[in-house]
Amino acid sequence: MYDVGKVLFVVLKKKQKIIPVQVIEQIVRRSMSGETIQYQVKVPGYDDPMPIDALGTDVYVNIEEVKDALKENTSLVIDTMAEAAVSLAANNFRNDYAPKHIEGVEEDENLTVDLGDGKKARVNVSNLKKLHQ
Repeated sequence: MYDVGKVLFVVLKKKQKIIPVQVIEQIVRRSMSGETIQYQVKVPGYDDPMPIDALGTDVYVNIEEVKDALKENTSLVIDTMAEAAVSLAANNFRNDYAPKHIEGVEEDENLTVDLGDGKKARVNVSNLKKLHQ
């Protein structure tokens, strides 16, 4: 719930913009099926108020939340792109990309590799050597 008078920040994904809006009206509708709350906001550059839902779903109460959310989204996109590039390199340039020797690891040893996001993989070191042949 937002207080009337509160300044919020909305991320317009299509325009790649952050705009401030001010809540000027809270509309509460109660019916037999439940209660709904809608907000009318003032948008800079527009005379008429508009429903906040018409602007998008990414609404934040302060600019720091906006920055954190955008950084997180950017980081996820970069991680996805990097993982795709590494996978592409490993699948296409095996001899140049795969490590030649892993120090302190025996040839017949199994390793557990942390892939991130709670995912782990078991790798047989002798299978890695086959990549170089």
